[in-house]
Amino acid sequence: MGVFNNIMKFNKEIKIGVVVTAAIGLLVWGLNFLKGENILSNKQYFYAVYNKINGLVEGNPVQVNGFKVGQVGTVSFHDDRSGRVVVKFILGKETIALPRGTKARIISADLLGSKAVELLLTKSEDVHLSGDTLDSDIEADLQESFNATIAPLKLKAEELIGSMDSAVTIVQMILNEDARKNLGAGFESLKRSFDRFESASKNLDELISENKGRISSIFVNINGIASNLNSKSSELSNILDNFSQISDSLAKANIAATLQSANLALQDASLILEKINAGEGTMGMLINNDSLYNNLAGASLALDSLLSDVKDHPKRYVHFSLFGKKDK
Repeated sequence: MGVFNNIMKFNKEIKIGVVVTAAIGLLVWGLNFLKGENILSNKQYFYAVYNKINGLVEGNPVQVNGFKVGQVGTVSFHDDRSGRVVVKFILGKETIALPRGTKARIISADLLGSKAVELLLTKSEDVHLSGDTLDSDIEADLQESFNATIAPLKLKAEELIGSMDSAVTIVQMILNEDARKNLGAGFESLKRSFDRFESASKNLDELISENKGRISSIFVNINGIASNLNSKSSELSNILDNFSQISDSLAKANIAATLQSANLALQDASLILEKINAGEGTMGMLINNDSLYNNLAGASLALDSLLSDVKDHPKRYVHFSLFGKKDK
């Protein structure tokens, strides 16, 4: 009886041990499952080293083209004490094979700043083995993108503020009493100029209205002249052709020889005039010697008187008789 009781007590302890062990195993599996890790499946592990991780924590998803293929396992500092961070990735062995050159980039998973790791695959035929270290990269976070966007706007805002300061200075100068007077005088002068322009425009309108008929007649005449010129275009062309021919003839003529001959003739005429002025020759004596002129004038008068007397008394000079000569 005592032995039976001992056996029953031993079986009861075994059952309790089995239940406790199963409960502990189930608890461990559940905790890992809640973290996204199934300890019952095959795993492959990869690593990447970052200068900063921008809030990446254990359990953040690892994805390819937005599809989750694993999760972040551990995050720890590098052993070289450089401050760099080593991140361990846990992927299912049957999930995906990573080609050589795959890059692990930390990205923002949503607008709230949650992080994830995006695996950028290559086309290499070779694949990474579990335990390899991948190339790392990090996407600019929201704050960095915001700063990159705001920086140019900040610069433009500063320039705008500077321009506004200049504008305020100019306005203050304009509000100065002397400046206001000068500005008022300028506007008054501008107004007078516009008034004069308006008056001139009005006078011009009146002048056009008064001479509308004449202006129309002028345009009619201009049109008529244009029509005549158009109708006489062939004649004008002939005239221009003739002028062109004359011009060509003049260009071909020996103008230099002609001018030289004319120059020689002028020189001869000048020499003759010099001799006449010097009293040489009959013409020179006639022009320069008064006595010769007077003698010629007297001879001319005597001859004229003789001719007049012959005309008036022909019988004194001509004797003609049919019966012979008689003495007077």
